[in-house]
Parts: sequence; C-alpha cells; structure tokens
Amino acid sequence: MDDVMDDVLDVLDVLLDGVTEPRLKLISGDEARALMVLLGLLDHDALPEEVRRAAGEMRFRIASRLGRPAGTGVSHATGGRDPR
Repeated sequence: MDDVMDDVLDVLDVLLDGVTEPRLKLISGDEARALMVLLGLLDHDALPEEVRRAAGEMRFRIASRLGRPAGTGVSHATGGRDPR
C-alpha cells in the first residue's frame, strides 16, 4: 500500500509542478469540472494527509480558474446558476 501512495504522491507532485496558470487556461470548463470531481475523490480520511493536501491545492487552483469555491463547484458570481 505504501508503494501505491508513493506513486499517487509522485503523480500529484508532477501535476502540481506542471500545471501553470497558462496551462490551466487551456482546459475547457467541462474538463476542469471533471478534474475537480476526480480530485475530490482523493479527499478521503483513509488517504494520507499529503495526498489530501496536494489534491486540495490542485482543486483550489482549478476552482480559482473557474471562479468557484473549491469545495462546492458553485459560482458566487452566478448565484449557483450556470451562466450559459
């Protein structure tokens, strides 16, 4: 199990290091929301704190790009409504 967690941490480190603001702007809103959901799965008490922290940081970066709170996926600017 420790090898799996090490691999997860390595992948998250690469993602965090490789995701710059210009790259975040290249993904679509739908892709960003999908990433938020997937990263949310890593916010589980059974996972190590490092994994949860790294996933939370990535969710924060994506949420900032979307203009949404990281925990809810709801935009304050639109009152929760889809602006499209």
